[in-house]
Amino acid sequence: MRTDFRGFTLLELIITIGILTIISVATLSGLMSFRAESALRKAVDNAENVLKDARSKTLSSINGYSYGVYFTASTTTLFRGLSYAPAATTTNEILYLPQEVEISNVTLSASSTAFRRLTGEATATGTVTFRLKRSPTKTKTITIYGSGLYATQ
Repeated sequence: MRTDFRGFTLLELIITIGILTIISVATLSGLMSFRAESALRKAVDNAENVLKDARSKTLSSINGYSYGVYFTASTTTLFRGLSYAPAATTTNEILYLPQEVEISNVTLSASSTAFRRLTGEATATGTVTFRLKRSPTKTKTITIYGSGLYATQ
């Protein structure tokens, strides 16, 4: 007796598709998590660069001004002077955070700090906390010290 089997049974196809779906979901969730954490690192790195740039410009006395950084929930702004002026649109440099990230807490007075000429000391000390919107427990905090230096945790 000759039996020719050609193709797959419906049950075999359903099992194969199920296994592929499970593998795809596991892979995509891992990639999404990695992407979000990468966005958090990028946001903190960008904020650190703005702080470094503000202090460097102040110590270099670029145009004879002090520079500072102002934080909102979705932006980091480099400003000229010892206090933030929202109307100074031509001199403020606004950096937007990635969509997945927000600034959840700022303990600086007036949500900003500036740097004093010649010494580079910060006019306000405190912390700026960044977090993922979808995972609020995943945070990174920048601590700004009176010396004008900062550290990230």
